[in-house]
Amino acid sequence: MKKIVLMLGGLSILGATMFADTATDLKADKQKLAADNQQIKVDEKQLKTDKVNKNKEAIETDKQKLATDKQQKQTDKAKLEADKAQKKAEKASSKPPVSN
Repeated sequence: MKKIVLMLGGLSILGATMFADTATDLKADKQKLAADNQQIKVDEKQLKTDKVNKNKEAIETDKQKLATDKQQKQTDKAKLEADKAQKKAEKASSKPPVSN
């Protein structure tokens, strides 16, 4: 009978130890989960920031392209005006002088 009591006591201690280990494991898992959730929040925030920065860069690139296009159009327009003036001058100089 004494052996049975000792065995039951040993099983009881073993069970308590296993329960404590399980509780410790659960606590560690809970802490790891909390850390993982915090990292997810940080990652989401970084993704939003990256997306905003990418959009800002795209907008700035578009602005620069529009400015370049506008400048090119002004240059083309000035060149056309100069070509017109040159043709007009060539036409005027090629006409024989009118005598009275």
